[in-house]
Amino acid sequence: MALLEARGISVSFISGRNVLEAISLTIEAGEFAFLLGPNGSGKTTLLRTFAGLLKPNQGKVLLAGREISQWKPADLYAKIGFVFQDPNDQLFASTVAQDVAFGPQNLGLPALEIENRLTAALREVDMLDHKDRAIQTLSFGQKRRVALAGVLAMQPEIIFLDEPTSGLDPRTAIRIMHLFLGLARRRGVTLLMATHDVDLASLYATNIYVLDRGQIVTSGAPPSVFSELDVLRDSDLRLPVLVHASRIGALNSQAMETPLTLEGLPAGSNGIHLTRGDGPSDIFVWAAASSAAASLLFHDEKIEKVELRTPAGDIFAIRVDALARENGVARAEVAGNDSTPAFRVVASATNTGRLEIQREGANTGDSLVHQAISDAVAGLAPEGVGLRIMLGRGN
Repeated sequence: MALLEARGISVSFISGRNVLEAISLTIEAGEFAFLLGPNGSGKTTLLRTFAGLLKPNQGKVLLAGREISQWKPADLYAKIGFVFQDPNDQLFASTVAQDVAFGPQNLGLPALEIENRLTAALREVDMLDHKDRAIQTLSFGQKRRVALAGVLAMQPEIIFLDEPTSGLDPRTAIRIMHLFLGLARRRGVTLLMATHDVDLASLYATNIYVLDRGQIVTSGAPPSVFSELDVLRDSDLRLPVLVHASRIGALNSQAMETPLTLEGLPAGSNGIHLTRGDGPSDIFVWAAASSAAASLLFHDEKIEKVELRTPAGDIFAIRVDALARENGVARAEVAGNDSTPAFRVVASATNTGRLEIQREGANTGDSLVHQAISDAVAGLAPEGVGLRIMLGRGN
Protein backbone atom coordinates (compact mmCIF):
# COMPACT_ATOMS: atom_id res chain seq x y z
CA MET A 1 0.00 0.00 0.00
CA ALA A 2 1.30 3.44 -0.96
CA LEU A 3 2.09 5.87 1.84
CA LEU A 4 0.63 8.82 -0.10
CA GLU A 5 -1.69 8.71 -3.09
CA ALA A 6 -3.47 11.34 -5.17
CA ARG A 7 -6.40 10.23 -7.28
CA GLY A 8 -7.44 12.74 -9.91
CA ILE A 9 -7.31 15.80 -7.67
CA SER A 10 -8.16 19.27 -8.99
CA VAL A 11 -7.94 22.50 -7.04
CA SER A 12 -9.39 25.87 -8.02
CA PHE A 13 -9.52 29.21 -6.24
CA ILE A 14 -12.06 32.06 -6.36
CA SER A 15 -11.51 32.75 -10.06
CA GLY A 16 -12.77 29.27 -10.87
CA ARG A 17 -9.64 28.43 -12.88
CA ASN A 18 -8.07 25.14 -11.88
CA VAL A 19 -4.64 25.61 -10.33
CA LEU A 20 -4.24 21.83 -10.31
CA GLU A 21 -5.86 19.62 -12.93
CA ALA A 22 -6.51 15.88 -12.49
CA ILE A 23 -3.32 15.11 -10.55
CA SER A 24 -2.67 11.43 -9.87
CA LEU A 25 0.52 10.08 -8.31
CA THR A 26 1.77 7.57 -5.78
CA ILE A 27 4.54 8.01 -3.21
CA GLU A 28 5.91 4.85 -1.63
CA ALA A 29 7.43 4.72 1.85
CA GLY A 30 11.14 5.52 1.79
CA GLU A 31 11.10 7.58 -1.42
CA PHE A 32 12.82 10.92 -1.89
CA ALA A 33 10.41 12.19 -4.53
CA PHE A 34 10.58 15.57 -6.27
CA LEU A 35 7.87 17.86 -7.63
CA LEU A 36 9.84 19.65 -10.33
CA GLY A 37 8.47 22.64 -12.18
CA PRO A 38 8.86 26.35 -12.91
CA ASN A 39 7.49 29.06 -10.64
CA GLY A 40 3.70 29.17 -10.80
CA SER A 41 3.33 25.55 -11.92
CA GLY A 42 1.31 24.57 -8.83
CA LYS A 43 3.99 22.86 -6.71
CA THR A 44 3.20 24.64 -3.44
CA THR A 45 -0.55 24.25 -3.95
CA LEU A 46 -0.08 20.52 -4.47
CA LEU A 47 2.03 20.15 -1.32
CA ARG A 48 -0.55 22.07 0.71
CA THR A 49 -3.30 19.84 -0.65
CA PHE A 50 -1.35 16.73 0.29
CA ALA A 51 -0.89 18.14 3.80
CA GLY A 52 -4.61 18.79 4.22
CA LEU A 53 -4.16 22.56 4.25
CA LEU A 54 -6.24 22.88 1.06
CA LYS A 55 -9.24 20.82 0.05
CA PRO A 56 -9.44 19.55 -3.53
CA ASN A 57 -12.54 20.40 -5.57
CA GLN A 58 -12.34 16.97 -7.16
CA GLY A 59 -10.52 13.75 -6.42
CA LYS A 60 -9.02 12.26 -3.28
CA VAL A 61 -5.79 12.38 -1.30
CA LEU A 62 -5.05 9.23 0.69
CA LEU A 63 -2.49 8.83 3.45
CA ALA A 64 -1.71 5.23 4.41
CA GLY A 65 -4.87 4.19 2.57
CA ARG A 66 -7.21 6.64 4.32
CA GLU A 67 -8.59 9.85 2.90
CA ILE A 68 -6.97 12.95 4.40
CA SER A 69 -10.40 14.27 5.41
CA GLN A 70 -10.96 11.18 7.58
CA TRP A 71 -7.91 11.80 9.75
CA LYS A 72 -8.20 13.64 13.04
CA PRO A 73 -5.93 16.72 12.89
CA ALA A 74 -3.79 15.57 15.83
CA ASP A 75 -3.23 12.15 14.25
CA LEU A 76 -2.61 13.61 10.80
CA TYR A 77 0.04 16.10 11.92
CA ALA A 78 1.79 13.48 14.00
CA LYS A 79 2.24 11.52 10.75
CA ILE A 80 3.15 14.31 8.32
CA GLY A 81 5.41 17.36 8.53
CA PHE A 82 5.57 20.48 6.38
CA VAL A 83 8.64 22.69 5.96
CA PHE A 84 7.60 26.02 4.45
CA GLN A 85 9.64 27.88 1.85
CA ASP A 86 10.19 30.83 4.18
CA PRO A 87 11.10 29.73 7.73
CA ASN A 88 9.82 33.06 9.04
CA ASP A 89 6.31 31.81 8.18
CA GLN A 90 6.89 28.79 10.44
CA LEU A 91 8.84 30.08 13.44
CA PHE A 92 6.91 32.02 16.07
CA ALA A 93 8.35 31.33 19.55
CA SER A 94 10.95 33.49 21.29
CA THR A 95 13.76 30.96 21.45
CA VAL A 96 14.93 27.96 19.46
CA ALA A 97 14.06 25.50 22.23
CA GLN A 98 10.58 26.91 22.71
CA ASP A 99 9.80 26.68 19.02
CA VAL A 100 11.02 23.11 18.55
CA ALA A 101 9.29 21.91 21.73
CA PHE A 102 5.91 23.40 20.77
CA GLY A 103 4.72 20.47 18.66
CA PRO A 104 5.59 17.69 21.13
CA GLN A 105 4.01 19.73 23.93
CA ASN A 106 0.77 19.90 21.94
CA LEU A 107 0.85 16.11 21.66
CA GLY A 108 0.64 15.98 25.46
CA LEU A 109 3.90 14.06 25.80
CA PRO A 110 5.69 13.70 29.14
CA ALA A 111 8.31 16.35 29.92
CA LEU A 112 11.20 13.88 29.60
CA GLU A 113 10.01 12.72 26.16
CA ILE A 114 9.67 16.34 25.02
CA GLU A 115 13.21 17.10 26.17
CA ASN A 116 14.55 13.98 24.44
CA ARG A 117 12.84 14.89 21.17
CA LEU A 118 14.02 18.49 21.41
CA THR A 119 17.62 17.42 21.94
CA ALA A 120 17.56 14.77 19.20
CA ALA A 121 15.97 17.11 16.63
CA LEU A 122 18.39 19.97 17.29
CA ARG A 123 21.35 17.59 17.18
CA GLU A 124 20.10 16.23 13.87
CA VAL A 125 20.20 19.69 12.28
CA ASP A 126 23.40 20.74 14.09
CA MET A 127 21.67 23.43 16.16
CA LEU A 128 21.88 21.98 19.68
CA ASP A 129 24.44 24.57 20.75
CA HIS A 130 21.93 27.29 19.77
CA LYS A 131 18.92 25.98 21.70
CA ASP A 132 18.71 29.04 23.99
CA ARG A 133 19.21 31.65 21.27
CA ALA A 134 16.49 34.08 20.29
CA ILE A 135 14.94 33.28 16.91
CA GLN A 136 15.51 36.79 15.57
CA THR A 137 19.29 36.47 16.04
CA LEU A 138 19.58 33.50 13.67
CA SER A 139 20.70 33.61 10.06
CA PHE A 140 18.29 32.55 7.33
CA GLY A 141 19.99 29.17 6.99
CA GLN A 142 19.89 28.62 10.75
CA LYS A 143 16.18 29.51 10.82
CA ARG A 144 15.58 26.93 8.10
CA ARG A 145 17.32 24.24 10.17
CA VAL A 146 15.30 25.18 13.27
CA ALA A 147 12.06 25.00 11.27
CA LEU A 148 13.07 21.52 10.14
CA ALA A 149 13.94 20.55 13.72
CA GLY A 150 10.44 21.53 14.79
CA VAL A 151 9.06 19.11 12.22
CA LEU A 152 11.51 16.34 13.19
CA ALA A 153 10.52 16.63 16.85
CA MET A 154 7.07 15.43 15.82
CA GLN A 155 8.68 12.28 14.33
CA PRO A 156 6.57 12.23 11.14
CA GLU A 157 6.63 9.46 8.56
CA ILE A 158 6.54 11.84 5.60
CA ILE A 159 7.84 15.40 5.26
CA PHE A 160 6.79 17.88 2.58
CA LEU A 161 9.57 20.30 1.65
CA ASP A 162 8.66 23.51 -0.19
CA GLU A 163 11.76 24.88 -1.98
CA PRO A 164 13.95 24.08 1.05
CA THR A 165 17.19 25.34 -0.56
CA SER A 166 15.89 28.66 -1.92
CA GLY A 167 17.83 31.64 -0.65
CA LEU A 168 20.75 29.51 0.54
CA ASP A 169 24.34 29.68 -0.68
CA PRO A 170 25.55 26.54 -2.53
CA ARG A 171 27.50 25.11 0.42
CA THR A 172 24.56 25.49 2.82
CA ALA A 173 22.17 24.04 0.22
CA ILE A 174 24.33 20.91 -0.13
CA ARG A 175 24.51 20.64 3.65
CA ILE A 176 20.71 20.76 3.84
CA MET A 177 20.39 18.10 1.14
CA HIS A 178 22.82 15.83 2.99
CA LEU A 179 20.74 16.33 6.09
CA PHE A 180 17.69 15.09 4.18
CA LEU A 181 19.64 12.03 3.01
CA GLY A 182 20.53 11.31 6.62
CA LEU A 183 16.88 11.50 7.65
CA ALA A 184 15.92 9.04 4.95
CA ARG A 185 18.65 6.58 5.90
CA ARG A 186 18.64 6.80 9.69
CA ARG A 187 14.93 7.27 10.27
CA GLY A 188 13.34 5.92 7.11
CA VAL A 189 11.51 9.22 6.59
CA THR A 190 9.74 9.67 3.25
CA LEU A 191 10.41 13.02 1.58
CA LEU A 192 8.49 14.96 -1.08
CA MET A 193 10.33 18.09 -2.20
CA ALA A 194 9.04 20.87 -4.43
CA THR A 195 11.71 22.73 -6.41
CA HIS A 196 12.60 24.22 -9.78
CA ASP A 197 16.26 23.19 -9.34
CA VAL A 198 16.89 20.53 -11.98
CA ASP A 199 20.43 19.90 -10.74
CA LEU A 200 19.25 18.93 -7.26
CA ALA A 201 16.54 16.73 -8.77
CA SER A 202 19.07 14.91 -10.96
CA LEU A 203 21.37 14.27 -8.00
CA TYR A 204 19.00 13.30 -5.20
CA ALA A 205 15.58 12.19 -6.47
CA THR A 206 14.44 8.59 -6.51
CA ASN A 207 11.43 9.67 -8.56
CA ILE A 208 10.47 12.95 -10.26
CA TYR A 209 7.07 14.41 -11.15
CA VAL A 210 7.32 17.32 -13.60
CA LEU A 211 4.53 19.82 -13.00
CA ASP A 212 3.58 22.45 -15.57
CA ARG A 213 0.51 24.70 -15.53
CA GLY A 214 -1.13 22.54 -12.89
CA GLN A 215 -0.65 19.19 -14.61
CA ILE A 216 1.88 16.38 -14.34
CA VAL A 217 3.43 16.26 -17.80
CA THR A 218 5.89 13.42 -17.16
CA SER A 219 7.24 11.35 -14.29
CA GLY A 220 9.78 8.67 -13.54
CA ALA A 221 13.35 8.14 -12.42
CA PRO A 222 15.86 10.89 -13.30
CA PRO A 223 17.33 9.09 -16.36
CA SER A 224 13.85 8.78 -17.87
CA VAL A 225 12.67 12.31 -17.07
CA PHE A 226 15.83 14.03 -18.30
CA SER A 227 15.73 12.18 -21.59
CA GLU A 228 12.47 13.98 -22.52
CA LEU A 229 14.00 17.15 -23.91
CA ASP A 230 10.84 18.49 -25.55
CA VAL A 231 8.82 18.10 -22.33
CA LEU A 232 11.49 19.89 -20.31
CA ARG A 233 11.71 22.70 -22.84
CA ASP A 234 7.92 23.14 -22.97
CA SER A 235 7.88 23.26 -19.14
CA ASP A 236 10.51 26.04 -19.06
CA LEU A 237 13.08 23.68 -17.54
CA ARG A 238 16.58 22.86 -18.70
CA LEU A 239 18.78 19.79 -18.59
CA PRO A 240 20.85 19.44 -15.42
CA VAL A 241 24.38 20.74 -15.98
CA LEU A 242 26.05 17.36 -15.47
CA VAL A 243 23.57 15.47 -17.63
CA HIS A 244 24.01 18.06 -20.39
CA ALA A 245 27.79 17.70 -20.12
CA SER A 246 27.41 13.96 -20.55
CA ARG A 247 25.16 14.36 -23.62
CA ILE A 248 27.57 16.69 -25.42
CA GLY A 249 30.56 14.48 -24.69
CA ALA A 250 32.24 16.68 -22.09
CA LEU A 251 32.16 13.68 -19.77
CA ASN A 252 33.05 10.13 -20.79
CA SER A 253 30.48 7.72 -19.36
CA GLN A 254 32.44 4.62 -20.35
CA ALA A 255 35.34 5.93 -18.27
CA MET A 256 32.90 6.39 -15.39
CA GLU A 257 33.24 10.14 -15.57
CA THR A 258 29.53 10.98 -15.45
CA PRO A 259 27.36 11.65 -12.40
CA LEU A 260 26.59 8.30 -10.79
CA THR A 261 24.11 6.79 -8.38
CA LEU A 262 25.62 4.59 -5.67
CA GLU A 263 23.45 1.57 -4.99
CA GLY A 264 24.00 -1.46 -2.79
CA LEU A 265 23.99 0.33 0.55
CA PRO A 266 22.38 -1.50 3.48
CA ALA A 267 18.63 -1.92 3.33
CA GLY A 268 16.36 -0.94 6.19
CA SER A 269 16.84 1.95 8.57
CA ASN A 270 19.80 3.42 6.71
CA GLY A 271 19.32 2.07 3.25
CA ILE A 272 17.88 4.53 0.74
CA HIS A 273 20.23 4.51 -2.24
CA LEU A 274 20.70 8.18 -3.00
CA THR A 275 24.41 8.86 -3.08
CA ARG A 276 25.63 10.91 -6.02
CA GLY A 277 28.84 12.63 -7.05
CA ASP A 278 30.70 13.83 -10.11
CA GLY A 279 34.21 13.78 -11.48
CA PRO A 280 36.95 11.32 -12.48
CA SER A 281 36.43 7.58 -12.16
CA ASP A 282 38.67 7.25 -9.08
CA ILE A 283 36.31 9.48 -7.12
CA PHE A 284 33.48 6.98 -7.33
CA VAL A 285 35.71 4.17 -6.27
CA TRP A 286 36.57 6.15 -3.12
CA ALA A 287 32.86 6.81 -2.57
CA ALA A 288 31.94 3.14 -2.95
CA ALA A 289 34.68 2.08 -0.55
CA SER A 290 33.72 4.78 1.95
CA SER A 291 30.07 3.73 2.05
CA ALA A 292 31.06 0.08 2.48
CA ALA A 293 33.51 0.85 5.30
CA ALA A 294 31.09 3.16 7.14
CA SER A 295 28.29 0.61 6.86
CA LEU A 296 30.49 -2.08 8.38
CA LEU A 297 31.84 0.23 11.07
CA PHE A 298 28.48 1.48 12.34
CA HIS A 299 25.94 -1.13 11.23
CA ASP A 300 27.95 -4.37 11.03
CA GLU A 301 26.68 -4.85 7.47
CA LYS A 302 29.02 -6.14 4.79
CA ILE A 303 28.62 -4.93 1.24
CA GLU A 304 30.19 -7.08 -1.45
CA LYS A 305 29.30 -4.98 -4.48
CA VAL A 306 28.25 -1.38 -5.13
CA GLU A 307 26.56 -0.52 -8.41
CA LEU A 308 27.20 2.83 -10.06
CA ARG A 309 24.43 4.02 -12.36
CA THR A 310 24.60 7.08 -14.63
CA PRO A 311 21.62 9.33 -15.44
CA ALA A 312 21.86 7.95 -18.98
CA GLY A 313 21.32 4.43 -17.62
CA ASP A 314 24.91 3.09 -17.82
CA ILE A 315 25.67 0.66 -15.00
CA PHE A 316 29.08 -0.15 -13.55
CA ALA A 317 29.72 -2.65 -10.76
CA ILE A 318 32.33 -1.85 -8.12
CA ARG A 319 33.40 -4.97 -6.24
CA VAL A 320 34.48 -4.63 -2.60
CA ASP A 321 37.36 -7.10 -2.48
CA ALA A 322 38.27 -6.85 1.19
CA LEU A 323 36.37 -5.52 4.15
CA ALA A 324 37.45 -5.82 7.78
CA ARG A 325 36.75 -4.13 11.09
CA GLU A 326 38.83 -4.09 14.26
CA ASN A 327 39.11 -1.76 17.26
CA GLY A 328 36.91 1.00 15.89
CA VAL A 329 38.50 0.94 12.42
CA ALA A 330 36.99 -0.44 9.20
CA ARG A 331 39.04 -0.94 6.04
CA ALA A 332 37.58 -1.40 2.57
CA GLU A 333 39.58 -2.43 -0.48
CA VAL A 334 38.01 -1.89 -3.89
CA ALA A 335 39.21 -3.28 -7.20
CA GLY A 336 41.31 -0.99 -9.34
CA ASN A 337 41.48 -0.99 -13.13
CA ASP A 338 44.14 -1.88 -15.69
CA SER A 339 46.24 1.21 -14.97
CA THR A 340 45.50 1.73 -11.27
CA PRO A 341 46.11 -0.54 -8.27
CA ALA A 342 43.45 -1.40 -5.73
CA PHE A 343 42.03 1.50 -3.73
CA ARG A 344 41.81 1.40 0.05
CA VAL A 345 39.71 3.48 2.40
CA VAL A 346 39.98 3.56 6.17
CA ALA A 347 36.94 4.58 8.22
CA SER A 348 37.32 5.07 11.96
CA ALA A 349 35.16 6.24 14.85
CA THR A 350 37.20 8.61 17.00
CA ASN A 351 36.97 9.52 20.66
CA THR A 352 36.01 13.04 19.58
CA GLY A 353 32.72 11.76 18.19
CA ARG A 354 33.73 11.90 14.54
CA LEU A 355 33.72 9.56 11.60
CA GLU A 356 37.10 9.89 9.92
CA ILE A 357 37.61 8.74 6.33
CA GLN A 358 41.14 8.42 4.98
CA ARG A 359 41.94 7.21 1.49
CA GLU A 360 45.06 5.29 0.58
CA GLY A 361 46.47 5.15 -2.92
CA ALA A 362 46.61 7.48 -5.91
CA ASN A 363 45.81 11.15 -5.46
CA THR A 364 42.72 12.72 -7.04
CA GLY A 365 41.11 16.16 -6.98
CA ASP A 366 40.49 17.04 -3.36
CA SER A 367 37.24 18.99 -3.67
CA LEU A 368 35.54 16.36 -5.84
CA VAL A 369 36.72 13.51 -3.60
CA HIS A 370 35.44 15.36 -0.55
CA GLN A 371 32.02 15.89 -2.18
CA ALA A 372 31.63 12.30 -3.38
CA ILE A 373 32.73 10.73 -0.07
CA SER A 374 30.56 13.11 1.91
CA ASP A 375 27.57 12.08 -0.21
CA ALA A 376 28.45 8.41 0.11
CA VAL A 377 28.46 8.34 3.91
CA ALA A 378 25.64 10.86 4.49
CA GLY A 379 23.30 9.33 7.02
CA LEU A 380 25.31 6.17 7.68
CA ALA A 381 26.89 7.50 10.87
CA PRO A 382 24.69 7.66 14.00
CA GLU A 383 23.11 10.94 15.08
CA GLY A 384 25.60 13.45 16.41
CA VAL A 385 28.64 11.91 14.69
CA GLY A 386 30.39 14.43 12.46
CA LEU A 387 32.55 13.66 9.44
CA ARG A 388 36.19 14.39 8.77
CA ILE A 389 37.64 13.46 5.40
CA MET A 390 41.42 13.19 5.30
CA LEU A 391 42.35 14.07 1.77
CA GLY A 392 46.08 13.44 1.90
CA ARG A 393 47.66 10.21 0.73
CA GLY A 394 47.37 7.49 3.39
CA ASN A 395 50.27 5.50 4.76
